[in-house]
Amino acid sequence: MIAEPPPTILVVDDDLNVLRFLTRMLSTLGFQHVLEAPSIEKAKQLFAANSQQIGLVISDFVMPCGTGDTLITELQRQKPGIRSLIISGNDPDALVSMIPLRRGVNFLQKPFTVSDMKRAMDVLTASE
Repeated sequence: MIAEPPPTILVVDDDLNVLRFLTRMLSTLGFQHVLEAPSIEKAKQLFAANSQQIGLVISDFVMPCGTGDTLITELQRQKPGIRSLIISGNDPDALVSMIPLRRGVNFLQKPFTVSDMKRAMDVLTASE
């Protein structure tokens, strides 16, 4: 059986340093196909142009002009089954989210380690 290649990942964060850090972290974990979006609008544009390849969206929760859960909900309407990971410096219990947030499943609280990200990615890509 031939292993499926890792999915293309859309990473969305308005902090460019965090965005670049996440891309490097994902590369270290073996995810080479990463699209970076510094805004919700750019994320929508990248998704429209690459929706067939994108299998996972990682998004900051709080951003200018919207929230990560709203973005993910919209993208999931366009591509049901797309996986998602929300990241935030806020406690998930303090966030009002359209998506149920579960630590280690679809939510990572900043700051997190490479090991934390690896565990989350293992869960998110387990059934691919």
